[in-house]
Amino acid sequence: MGETYNRRLFSSGLRKYFHEARFFWLKQQVSKFAPDASSVMELGCFDAKSIGYLPSLPDRYLGLDANVEGGLTLAKERWKEFDNYRFIECKQPADIDLSGQVYDISICMETLEHLSDDALDGYLNLLMNVTNTYVFITVPNETGLFFLFKHVLKRVVGSRSKSYKPSELVWATLGKTQKIQRRGHKGFNYRDLRRTLAKYFDILSVTGIPFRYLPASINFTIGFVATTRRTNRN
Repeated sequence: MGETYNRRLFSSGLRKYFHEARFFWLKQQVSKFAPDASSVMELGCFDAKSIGYLPSLPDRYLGLDANVEGGLTLAKERWKEFDNYRFIECKQPADIDLSGQVYDISICMETLEHLSDDALDGYLNLLMNVTNTYVFITVPNETGLFFLFKHVLKRVVGSRSKSYKPSELVWATLGKTQKIQRRGHKGFNYRDLRRTLAKYFDILSVTGIPFRYLPASINFTIGFVATTRRTNRN
């Protein structure tokens, strides 16, 4: 199943370009903020593809994932010779206890948009408590004119896409996502996430991906770099 997911997103063409862009963003941002990070925790790791985009292989890595499409199986096989790399299935914050564990940096890509508000707070609290310095997060842009363009493009190329009522398309385009019933990407607003993130972290940058020189609002993906308040106490 995991291989099917990878073929769907990373085989070729524009889809590969847009999905791989977040990994290049990750490599650039980690190289800038934490090039010497030796321990990494990743929430929503899937097959741990992100490890290959880090400036160097970490000495210690923990990957958490719900394993919906079998990504953890691929990750365990690929990194089985690395004794300090662990992969744990995790469907809710209560599934795992990381008390006393701290990692230099944390990564969470294309995951937070799938969470309910309660689960989101639980996982952000987890990230806050186990991260020593920086957190790197990406989420999809599901609002504004660029969302409408992306939605139409997916329909044209036959990509899997959430079904929207005409009224919901209007509300999403106008950024009124509170009028849309949340379901995964549907009704997700990265601006709401930014406000929630600020409860737990100090946000250093909000970047559009892949067109980082353009406003974030006219990009397919949004990247956040944040620092834990643990850093500010050191």
